[in-house]
Amino acid sequence: MYIKEHRTENGNVLACCDRELIGEKIVFGEIVVEIEESFYRGRLVSEKELLEKVTEYENINGFGKKVVSLLIKKGVVNKKNVTYINKIPHIQIYRL
Repeated sequence: MYIKEHRTENGNVLACCDRELIGEKIVFGEIVVEIEESFYRGRLVSEKELLEKVTEYENINGFGKKVVSLLIKKGVVNKKNVTYINKIPHIQIYRL
């Protein structure tokens, strides 16, 4: 799994995705999502490190079966809040 940390004056975002999705374009009807290297490809991490990192961020954007199922399993996100784009699970978490 890849994570990339984005720190801005408007808030911090953790982007995470399954390794094999980097560079992919997901198309579902009129929806087109590109899993861009510039946003998602930071460094490869273990499950443990991903779980540690998600506690540090107010905003999380995640794609992929491995990432999303881990976050569900550990109670970070509820299964009913997962969106599927052409069968690829996607989550967005915003903590206020």
